[in-house]
Amino acid sequence: MHSRRRGFTNLSMTESEHPDSQQRLRKFLVVVDQTPESLKALRFAARRAQRTSGAVSMLSVIEPEEFQHWQSVQDAMRAEAIQNAEARLQALVEEVKALSGVSPDYAIREGVKRDQVAEHIQADQDISILVLGASTESDGPGPLVAAITRPGSRFPLPVTIVPGDMSVEEIDALC
Repeated sequence: MHSRRRGFTNLSMTESEHPDSQQRLRKFLVVVDQTPESLKALRFAARRAQRTSGAVSMLSVIEPEEFQHWQSVQDAMRAEAIQNAEARLQALVEEVKALSGVSPDYAIREGVKRDQVAEHIQADQDISILVLGASTESDGPGPLVAAITRPGSRFPLPVTIVPGDMSVEEIDALC
């Protein structure tokens, strides 16, 4: 797990700094990757956080590479993936802040995506809703959405799935 401070890089205000500090913040977790649907989910979460005086948390998961022949090459690929995830999350901080009025926190984890999402939720008790974007591809909604919503799958909190083909205007009107 990559970390600046035990696995998490936190840029948001603390609960005690929030204007509604008497009650627990509703924190929306979004798994951010390179897909357009993750940006739709992030917009939805930011708008819902704005309307409910909540917060946004972004999670980027770096899944293990299958290439493992040369350790130095694998280490370089891992370092580059962490650097790219950090840059992507940093770039999205201002966008989320503009949409929600609150700076999001973010974390980078390494491992199997579904497992890392569950561990992140367990580690941050303020997270109350997971927001995912559904793919518009013909092969299904995406591996994480499919894993979490398959019959028999148990997940510790509500999941909101934002259709990947929703427009920005539709998302804003819905929130």
